[in-house]
Amino acid sequence: MAATSSPVVGVGFHFRRAQDRPQAELVELAREADRLGYQTVWASEAWGRDAFVLLARLAVHTRHVRLATGIVNVWGRSAGTLAQAIATLDEVSDGRAVLGLGVSGPRVVERFHERPWRTPLVQLSDVTETVRRLLRGERLNGFALQFTPIRPQVPVYWGVYGPTSMRAAGALADGWLAGELPLDTLRRESEPFHRGAAEANRPSPPISYMLQVTACDTEGQVATARDLLRRDLAFRIGGLGPFHRRSLAERGFGEVCERVASTWAGGDRAAATAAVSAELMAAMSCIGSPDEVTAYVRLAFAAGIAEPVVTVPRGTSGERIIATLVACSPSELY
Repeated sequence: MAATSSPVVGVGFHFRRAQDRPQAELVELAREADRLGYQTVWASEAWGRDAFVLLARLAVHTRHVRLATGIVNVWGRSAGTLAQAIATLDEVSDGRAVLGLGVSGPRVVERFHERPWRTPLVQLSDVTETVRRLLRGERLNGFALQFTPIRPQVPVYWGVYGPTSMRAAGALADGWLAGELPLDTLRRESEPFHRGAAEANRPSPPISYMLQVTACDTEGQVATARDLLRRDLAFRIGGLGPFHRRSLAERGFGEVCERVASTWAGGDRAAATAAVSAELMAAMSCIGSPDEVTAYVRLAFAAGIAEPVVTVPRGTSGERIIATLVACSPSELY
């Protein structure tokens, strides 16, 4: 029987830049998350592996965990193709699919997808509505899906930044995948999202929030994890366009972001990585003992997050990922 959609209350795990790991390893990590009782496994895409294909493989090897694109952009596929893909994933997973959508940025959209990056929020809203119409069995310019989706409504989460987009997410999306927000400011910064829901006369959709965490048993592991996090943040600030950088700059890290971005643009990636400050890392992550990581995820629930989504820096060893999954598992938190 197909699963039904319901408000999220649980813990998620996010495969950030999943193209960097062997698929067989990703399958085993998804199995472990499923066994430990995680609510959702999220797969990113960027310009790496196709998220839908990867999630379809994970669906075959898991039984309970929801399978979410986190995030695919609304430029690289038509709305019709997105509806086909998510309906098929929902069918393969017996109703466990979640569609995470976002707008990416002009660099990726115009160079990699060769599409003009115009009116992104309008594009996101229009694609969301078209996908929903097709899943409900409606026609798009005379065409309807040639099979009946097992659910007429698949949850659609938006991964967006900025008060205008967050307000629209509260009004139009089924959930919000948040990131780049320091945990201690989330209640204040999520106000536009809740206001958008109230203005649309609907309850606030659930918030899923990415937490950069790594559970470590030794000081050597802590040092390694911090080095990986520093490199990860440098890439996000310098290599992913202006949105991540602007988001962090608005939260008091403008000087650090400017140093990282300018050094990165000059081609010195090592210097850009070294420019990431300890203060920025501390605001955006928890790297420490298993008990410290568990306590940090509990703080996320206390901040009003329905689903803390655990993620680790690129390059984290499989052993540390498993240890982090265990430390953040429902059995440890509840």
